[in-house]
Amino acid sequence: MERNPIERLKTPEPERHNARITLFRHGTAKYKQEKVAISEADDLTDLGRNLVRKQAERLADEIGKDEEITIWSSPMGRTLETATIVADVLREKGFEIRLKKSADSTECGNAIRVFEALEEVRGLDVELFSAIVDGKSYTLEDGNEKAFDKSKTNPDNLSFQDYYYLGGYRKYLQSGESIPAEVRASLVSLEKEADVHHRFDRNIDRVSKAQSDKKQRVIVFTHHVTMKDYTENQVLPADYINLD
Repeated sequence: MERNPIERLKTPEPERHNARITLFRHGTAKYKQEKVAISEADDLTDLGRNLVRKQAERLADEIGKDEEITIWSSPMGRTLETATIVADVLREKGFEIRLKKSADSTECGNAIRVFEALEEVRGLDVELFSAIVDGKSYTLEDGNEKAFDKSKTNPDNLSFQDYYYLGGYRKYLQSGESIPAEVRASLVSLEKEADVHHRFDRNIDRVSKAQSDKKQRVIVFTHHVTMKDYTENQVLPADYINLD
């Protein structure tokens, strides 16, 4: 008598989820423009800190309780302080945040993962750039003061951001004005906007395609220049964008 083969029950495969990504711009800052240790991040104004906390509470209402949260940040002080405030608010709301792992794969105490690829424009000296845009004085490395004439450095009266985006600094370089070698070298070395976006987008794309059997939320703390192409709206300090 022929026996029917025993049918083995197939174990259902777990549902796979793509990571959800939230881009979060740093709060209003004093713009020291420094890469610092997380414990030394203190670049936000009081207004900036309050706004970040308010936005963090709003974001907490949009995150599912079953989502596993990972925090990435640019190495700049203003993004690290913003990330720290948001992480604290999320913990207060009962969320757990994945801790980063050390070289031996054990969990470290800090939840903020710092990535150079998330920084703003490489080579940007904010103090010098601001002086050129606004027509103010700047102390050169030799100790001498350079007073910039706005009618020559920024005749179109561009904002700080547009002076970069619209090439105001390139126009100044080509103006024929006498520019100190130190200032010229700083402006020439600025990372091009296309390169900024390529560097940032490549990493965001990689994360968005990663799959897990758990629902993942990656919150990326970064800057205006790296966020502006993800929305038609103006990106203000402490604004965030959920990429769905």
